[in-house]
Amino acid sequence: PGKVHLFDGPTPPEALERATATFGRPRMPPRLAFSPWLDAIDGSDNVRAIAKQLRDEKIPSSVIWTEDWRGGDWNGENYTLKEEWDVDPTLYPDFSKLASDLHDEGFSFLVYFNPVVYKKSKAWGETSPKGYLVKHEDGSDYVFTGAKFTDCGLIDLDNPDGRAWAVKKMRAALDLGADGWMNDFAEWLPTDGTAGKGPSLDRHNHYPVAWQETAREALDSVNDGQQRLFFGR
Repeated sequence: PGKVHLFDGPTPPEALERATATFGRPRMPPRLAFSPWLDAIDGSDNVRAIAKQLRDEKIPSSVIWTEDWRGGDWNGENYTLKEEWDVDPTLYPDFSKLASDLHDEGFSFLVYFNPVVYKKSKAWGETSPKGYLVKHEDGSDYVFTGAKFTDCGLIDLDNPDGRAWAVKKMRAALDLGADGWMNDFAEWLPTDGTAGKGPSLDRHNHYPVAWQETAREALDSVNDGQQRLFFGR
């Protein structure tokens, strides 16, 4: 059974106030959120070149977002992100130095995560054998065709160990110098499987919330005074 919440303001601001009192109010974003952001990919040298051009031409920008920090491949004119959970040592062999250089130029450095684990990735071997993925009712991994048209699964965020594994990967990015990330996807939970807290159909609309909570847990585990944020789909 579903649950529907209706909030009569009667004005929109009052309705929003009532809704956020129930579901939770967002925190005030840090200052870095309020200036233009730039996407810069294709390796450390190119990211540095774009950052330099921004500063040389006095283009205001507070963030460099590098979603291919996990790697990427050119296929003709198409550039496809690799579906790993760790920094790509080929494209970004000096990731920590790059982060430090961007910080020195006044940029925050954001990366990218999503909760999908692709079968051909290194992450599959770190998750599937340990039971960290959403299951079929018979206990086998729920494997489906992902956005890259290859086999993949989803981290079971109801499984404390699976969630802790995702937090650990996010923390590793922060430890390398990232200041946050895009917290992408989370709408692909199958409706006929099972998660740690029951049938996946019952958990479907909660899964995106759990994915945002996972990112918040990772950010809140660092208390170093650095401005940090994530943004979701």
